[in-house]
Amino acid sequence: MKLHQIIPIIVITSITHSVFADETGKDHAHESEHDSHHASILIPEDPADLWAHINAYSKAVSIAANENNIEALHKEQINLQALIDKLDHTLETLPEDKRTRVTGMINNAKRALDQLHVATDEKNTDAMKKSAKGLTGAILLMKSQYPKEITSGMAEVQDDIGPHEGILSPLKNAQGETVGFIELKLHDDKGDLELWLAKDRSITAPMDISMSTEILVTFASAARESATLKIRNSDKNEDEEGTPTLRDGKTNYFIFPGDSGTSAEWLMGAQFKSQVVVTFEADGSRYTTDSFLLVPHTHAEHGHAH
Repeated sequence: MKLHQIIPIIVITSITHSVFADETGKDHAHESEHDSHHASILIPEDPADLWAHINAYSKAVSIAANENNIEALHKEQINLQALIDKLDHTLETLPEDKRTRVTGMINNAKRALDQLHVATDEKNTDAMKKSAKGLTGAILLMKSQYPKEITSGMAEVQDDIGPHEGILSPLKNAQGETVGFIELKLHDDKGDLELWLAKDRSITAPMDISMSTEILVTFASAARESATLKIRNSDKNEDEEGTPTLRDGKTNYFIFPGDSGTSAEWLMGAQFKSQVVVTFEADGSRYTTDSFLLVPHTHAEHGHAH
């Protein structure tokens, strides 16, 4: 299989946390609030794509742990667990003499995730950071055992996962300096796009620009070449949660297709993926992102309405 092919996607709808024994011999069965959460991420079949997503979600877990963001950490560790669980099915890509070793490394990563679950449940911030650091080390060790043509897929995803479960990418000015971040979210059910601009990676400090701005998303491999994002309306410009985003005639929130009448059917489906670049001009300045991989947020079996 060629790594650039569009491959089938599996939707993980629920994750059962494992039970492990700590140093005292006590078994931990997680019955906390996050056990009722579902991982709605897309799990690639292709090993290179899988590693790309493990990289992205492990970054999200590390950031959440370092920022003591309990809510985000609950969510992202479940997503990361769904991805790591899939590594069991990639062993055939390894030389036979490495498979037993990597199986042990995968189990070590799962145990590190279990420890992170416990620390998060207990809101033990020191243990959270320590467990997240150990998990990162276990993932990097696993990566070193895979062929470069598989782990090089990690370079295609310069993304993290944003707070709205979209894809994050650094935003650069005309001089190539990073001045902020975009979060771009593609909904698989209707093919609509949402984009947020922020000064920080956590998308908590809006980077407001003129509401007349049009943002161009260019696709490297899709049925059409580009999509133009605009504001939803000039009254409040609400996001899909109904939160107003207009501030002093400016905003950081843009959508496609909105009321443009343009069909978004070509962006629909859980299997869509493409390298994209975001560009726009605002307030006399030009901004762009590097190319990054856009995959959809799936709404399968969750009944999300827009």
